[in-house]
Formats: sequence, structure tokens, C-alpha cells
Amino acid sequence: MEAGKVLVVEENVRQGGLGSAILELFSDMDVRDIRVKRLGLPDRFVEHGAVEVLREKYGLDKSGILKVARELCKEAP
Repeated sequence: MEAGKVLVVEENVRQGGLGSAILELFSDMDVRDIRVKRLGLPDRFVEHGAVEVLREKYGLDKSGILKVARELCKEAP
């Protein structure tokens, strides 16, 4: 079964990360019918702190990832 959706989660800034590389690959392969959602840190200053706190703040914890994954699954292809 093909879902046509990809969720990329990375503990780094989104710009220039794995999600960007996947988007470039899809572009090079002329793949246009796949929805890609990227989760990662914003391209701005991120304060230092406990990893668990920062993951929660930026939606990179279990509940944040599940929330976005569920939303992505509900979207029309």
C-alpha cells in the first residue's frame, strides 16, 4: 500500500537537514505526488536546557510526533 506521505523527524534545524535532502531527492526524481512534513528545530536561536524540555517545546517528543503523524494521516493524498 502506498500512502504518499513522509514524516521526517530530526533533532537539528530543518533547513539543510535530512528532510531537505529528501525533498531534493524527490525533486531530482520528479516525484510530485508525495506530501512531506518535516519536524525539527527552527532556524533561529534555540536556548540550552534539558533535552526532554526542549523536545517537548519544539514538538519533537513522543506526543508531538504522534500528533503531527496523525494529522498527516488524516490529510487527503
